[in-house]
Amino acid sequence: MIAAAQVGRGQRGLEQAIFGTGDPDRIAGIVGRFCVRWLGAAVERYEFFSTAVQSVHGLRLVDGRGVVVKVARRCAGDEAFLRAVQAVQAHLAAGGFPCPRPLLAPTALQDGIAVVEELQDRGVRADAHDRRTRRAMAGCLAKQVHLCRRFVGATALGPPLLATPPPDRLWPAPHDDRFDFAVRAAGAAWIDDLAAVARARVVDDAGGRLVVAHSDWRAEHVRFARREIVATYDWQSLAVGAEPALIGQIGHAFTIDLGIEQRRRRPTLGDYRGFVTDYESASGRRFTPEDRRTIDASWVYAIAYGARCEHADAAAGLPARTPDPAEDSFAALLAHHGPQLLR
Repeated sequence: MIAAAQVGRGQRGLEQAIFGTGDPDRIAGIVGRFCVRWLGAAVERYEFFSTAVQSVHGLRLVDGRGVVVKVARRCAGDEAFLRAVQAVQAHLAAGGFPCPRPLLAPTALQDGIAVVEELQDRGVRADAHDRRTRRAMAGCLAKQVHLCRRFVGATALGPPLLATPPPDRLWPAPHDDRFDFAVRAAGAAWIDDLAAVARARVVDDAGGRLVVAHSDWRAEHVRFARREIVATYDWQSLAVGAEPALIGQIGHAFTIDLGIEQRRRRPTLGDYRGFVTDYESASGRRFTPEDRRTIDASWVYAIAYGARCEHADAAAGLPARTPDPAEDSFAALLAHHGPQLLR
């Protein structure tokens, strides 16, 4: 599994940085010894593996427990952030919200820092272009936001990647090392121009109540049983930010699930509008016209960021991750809707 995932991404940089090796057998051995030391049981088998921002190992231990070991590069402030995330997860799980319980506090693993949580393997994937699935996702997000009101002051969580643009430059540091916006800038001026207008509007209109929200609330990160969400993932995407800007960021990609075949991955304008309306209904709060302006600007800025990532991949010769990049792409969304939403 480790070897296949690395080949699929065409790199071993993350694992090399964390484990000091890109060799799949050695990586599995290091993780296995970590489990024996800190969880008291050896690994029976791998359930899944993924690598991007983190090295993620889904494991079945010999005592029957299912666990997920997530390992990231060690950076300043990481331990405080991860502890804050685990506090939210523990609170949500104790209240019956479908998120995994933390099992091990942030712990050094080679040159990285690891956390462990229970493996949630309930439910099935669903396509969020379906309005009932969309409504369930919006409702569950509204519930999560409501349950996390007490954590708004937890500054260790930090701001969302795209809903709080950097004050001194157009783009934040990309979420993945493979994207180099400076090197891959040729031909992207039209994207940057629209992003600059959207960014200025998000900054100028910044307002609305502060909330704690899962800022990468995508269909890929939830599982369903009878239209109800029964499992959720990627809780290290928790962030504190202004609600309108966060909802705009979340709305730009909530339909995407790279783990299933989708006729379309990105949301249409109608999907996005419907998600915002569903969230309003579930939360019992109506956004003001000023909030709506911020939501739209945040959505445009987020899809512009996605278009820049697509542009960087294309410039590097990597294939598009959609069957029809001419229509189903962030660049297409930006070209079709960006100018009108920024009027």
